[in-house]
Amino acid sequence: MTSGTVVVVGGAGVDVKASPAGALARATSNPGRVRLSAGGAARNVAENLARLGERVKLVAAVGDDPLADLVLGPTAAAGVDVTGVRRVAAPTGVYAAVLAGGELEVAVAQQGAAEALTPADLSREAATLRDAACVVLDANLLPETASEAARLARGVPLCLLPTSAAKAPRLAPLLPLAGLCVLSAREAAVLTGQPAAGDSDRGLAVARAVARLGARAVVLTLGPAGLGWWSEAGGWWQAALPARVVDATGAGDAAAAAAVWAWRRKLEPPRVLRLAAAAAALTVASEETVAPQLGPEVLEAHGR
Repeated sequence: MTSGTVVVVGGAGVDVKASPAGALARATSNPGRVRLSAGGAARNVAENLARLGERVKLVAAVGDDPLADLVLGPTAAAGVDVTGVRRVAAPTGVYAAVLAGGELEVAVAQQGAAEALTPADLSREAATLRDAACVVLDANLLPETASEAARLARGVPLCLLPTSAAKAPRLAPLLPLAGLCVLSAREAAVLTGQPAAGDSDRGLAVARAVARLGARAVVLTLGPAGLGWWSEAGGWWQAALPARVVDATGAGDAAAAAAVWAWRRKLEPPRVLRLAAAAAALTVASEETVAPQLGPEVLEAHGR
């Protein structure tokens, strides 16, 4: 295992996931199941990394409300250091999703406390960021907060997670500082101004366009179509691994975490992609946002 602490900065909140018992009927109430779990891109990545054996600290903000306990309790229990998570006078962030057949139909995100993290808060974590083995930033941060995190972590390997098409532009100025950027086709389309990719050839072209914006290595996720890598060493593609989709929530975050884990170990790009695909497959086959069985041995075995 590589030494040091991975510091993950960004969104932490609660996932509310609703799944109809049958076919989704619109404009009416559907019988089904509603589940609450800890969520948020940065938090999900932090938990995945902790389950993979990394020493991880999460820097984020949650509300001063009961929902915050649903975030902090399971996150700490998974092995993540949550002493960098602030409680603020704002509601805890909520991601509410309607799923059909395990796949996302529609979602609404209430940022709440997620955007309350300020540059001053990060200054209190200056030593943590400066001494980190790696810093991961997601786009739930306001631009000035993300910039301050990158400034304090200058010289530390940096990974960017653009998180959503709406928020991706927040991290665009930081791409020249990024050693790794993990993003979806829609996020890449916003950053590059190119049409979203739908297949491997187009995916590699878009990943290359993101790399031209400054990121030294890019992992592009296309869900069931697979994942691509682009760096100065060239481009590679990995098909998605077979999985029975139970709940796709968190699959992209799991792929990002596995990519960071493998990248930190300086594995070859095809292996990075294979392990990222394995993490995504394990996650979509689980009801949980982070697959509880995830670990280094499980990931390696699933990614053979």
